[in-house]
Amino acid sequence: MKFSPGFFDIFLGIFFVAKSVFSREYGIVEITSKNYQSLVIDEDREAWIVAVKGAGKISPEKWEDLEYKLRGLFVRVGIIDPNKDGAFLKKKGFLHKDKKYPVARVFPYGGYKIKAAEKVDVKSLKEAEKVALNSLPDKTTKIKNMPELQQYVRKGYAARPLKMPVLLLTDKRITSPLFRAITMKYSNYFNFGVVRKPSQEITQNFQIKQLPTILVMIATEGKHEGKKILQFSSVFYEPKLYGEISYVNLTRFFYSVHEKHWAEHPDANEYKGKLGLREFFADDVRKVLTKDSEAFSSEDEDDAIEEEMGKDGKLIEITYQNHNRMCTESALGLCLIYFLDAQSERDVKKALKLYEDLQQTSRIKDKPLHYLWVNTSCHPEYGDIFGIYPDNLPVLLFAKPKQRLFTILRDELTADKVGEVVEQIFQGEEELSPFSRLNDMLPIKCHETKAQEVKKETPRKDDDKQGSSVGKKSGRKDEL
Repeated sequence: MKFSPGFFDIFLGIFFVAKSVFSREYGIVEITSKNYQSLVIDEDREAWIVAVKGAGKISPEKWEDLEYKLRGLFVRVGIIDPNKDGAFLKKKGFLHKDKKYPVARVFPYGGYKIKAAEKVDVKSLKEAEKVALNSLPDKTTKIKNMPELQQYVRKGYAARPLKMPVLLLTDKRITSPLFRAITMKYSNYFNFGVVRKPSQEITQNFQIKQLPTILVMIATEGKHEGKKILQFSSVFYEPKLYGEISYVNLTRFFYSVHEKHWAEHPDANEYKGKLGLREFFADDVRKVLTKDSEAFSSEDEDDAIEEEMGKDGKLIEITYQNHNRMCTESALGLCLIYFLDAQSERDVKKALKLYEDLQQTSRIKDKPLHYLWVNTSCHPEYGDIFGIYPDNLPVLLFAKPKQRLFTILRDELTADKVGEVVEQIFQGEEELSPFSRLNDMLPIKCHETKAQEVKKETPRKDDDKQGSSVGKKSGRKDEL
């Protein structure tokens, strides 16, 4: 577990509006006799845990931790105060015969009839979490054999827009709440299927050695004996590469694979509408990671960023906190943005040495350059607009923010070569491509800046699979 929740999203610009919007969707809710019916009972798209304040000597901080853990999973948490609404709680049966309140009452996912009939009083946080999550419906496609798998894949790619097939292969009888929740939320963009105790034919076809396994199937056009055929490969979710299973890690993995491979299907160009996954995903993860206590960045932090930007030759990491200030349209000159995997100590040292050597190069002396770098394994979303992904690093981006022009260099990352490209750009001799804008970063606070080496498994290369390094870390762990 290497990501921790980051700073509150200031992307919307108007802070008090943003805060009120987010607090309605996530965060601990104060339940009263006046909003109990409308918020809890009448809400048919979420389960509710209504905690009784002070019951079981559970602190508000413990409930806050649970609420944060359950974000994205269609479970809300509220607290009702018996000192204010004691009569109401007694009327609703919260007060038991022993004159004690339960720790919480859990209302399952579903309409008011389901909530009224299947509500459960619980004695602990763990029980509340389990009951609420178990109530989530399972809307995944169940697959038993290879013919059903083939039909499932065809169904996804017959949809408009195309829905990339996601498979969970597991030996468990019940689909995990995490996968059920993601299925409900991202069903407009993916088809989610589950294979329970997969047959030998399926495991051999995908060369699966252990369960559970999760993968996204990719369709591309190929040729066989002169005829066009549809070929399939798979991108596997590898915990050692992408981080422990969590809501943020899985959704970011799906998003990154979709961004990189959706257009490879031969029928993708027939769809002329807007997919909207980028905006949906970014909004979803921002809300999940947001904490009201992180609504504002400090003035000291803002001043420090401004001061660092004003120093010539200063190497600055682009992070969520400062990305809206880095390489903006008002920035003069040329931005050099080094995309690397900060988990690789070797890549970090190479980047530092390149920038140090570059500043000693006479051919770029006195040229207005901004030296920047991005931890792409933590923020894969930042470079995808330029075709930069975590599995093709390191990459150096040359960007002219005022003119919105760029080029990239992948292989020969030496001071001489980079200096040559910089010189050609300023002389107007380098061919540059247009870009609309730099992507927004998600509110994720990456691991400490000290790089750690990570042993990367060699991706399985065969007709059915391809490796892809997408996201690596997250602050919340779940199980499939």
